[in-house]
Amino acid sequence: MSTNMKGIFVKMKHLAPSAAILAVGAITLSACGGQSATGEEASGGSSDLQGTLTGIGASSQKAAMDAWTADFTSQNSGVTVNYSPDGSGAGREQFLAGNAQFAGSDAHLDDEEVKAGQEACGADGAYEFPVYISPIAVTFNVK
Repeated sequence: MSTNMKGIFVKMKHLAPSAAILAVGAITLSACGGQSATGEEASGGSSDLQGTLTGIGASSQKAAMDAWTADFTSQNSGVTVNYSPDGSGAGREQFLAGNAQFAGSDAHLDDEEVKAGQEACGADGAYEFPVYISPIAVTFNVK
């Protein structure tokens, strides 16, 4: 291995932990809060929940959203969940404007967006959770 190659390897080796941390936090889900489930609802039984949840966000997590939606609606037949994979930025904008109950994003909300989320969600507040890891590939030419 040449000196240049060793240098690149060392640099990549030092970047790997940072890249992993970024990947873990890469996709977050922001949502408005609500009242906690109690009794039978909290135990995973059939629920009396009804309504429609609208989410907009990253297309990279569409398959995961479909799986989560299928599981959730199988236990909550009165709920419809719609997820539109319009992109991370579009999801953030629509969530902060109050046009969606949740958004999937490639990055967490900054301080200004957190305040806007609190305003959009009202007294129940806004919550942000890392829920999906998007695989990231880095390619480069060493020549």
